[in-house]
Amino acid sequence: MSLISVLATVVIAIGNWQMFKKMGREGWESIIPFYNAYVLFQVLYGSGWNFLGLLVPFYNIYLYVKMMLDLGAGFNKSSGFMAGLLFLPPIFMALLGLDNHNQWGEDNGYNPDFVDDILGKVNDRVEQQYESEEVSELKKLKVLRDQDLLTEEEYDEKRKDIVNRL
Repeated sequence: MSLISVLATVVIAIGNWQMFKKMGREGWESIIPFYNAYVLFQVLYGSGWNFLGLLVPFYNIYLYVKMMLDLGAGFNKSSGFMAGLLFLPPIFMALLGLDNHNQWGEDNGYNPDFVDDILGKVNDRVEQQYESEEVSELKKLKVLRDQDLLTEEEYDEKRKDIVNRL
């Protein structure tokens, strides 16, 4: 059993070494605790000191998820692979290094604000879903006024009716 553990550790270390090399860093930087997180944040976000956010309760969860998704996006990996990075990071980070198909940032549309973009889309979707009928009518009314299809008086009158229903 201990031989399997040793082999798994060696394979993971080699994979991480290669992953760091693909990101343009030295392989040895992957094996030094804390420094490897500093380097990873430096590559992903331009400032290695951002890794200290991992010490902040609750924010660390968001930051960890963002980091793993951005890492997967940097290697142009699928959402399924990114889920693997989230739940089994040692294995999937090693796979990033051992995979010969993708290199770091190779015209893959890498966006370091990947998670922020997704969260923005989710927020927009939620707002649309839970928008009241009256708010929707007010938006349509404004569009009609902006297109000069309603006079200011008509707009004010209809707007007051809608607001009174709220």
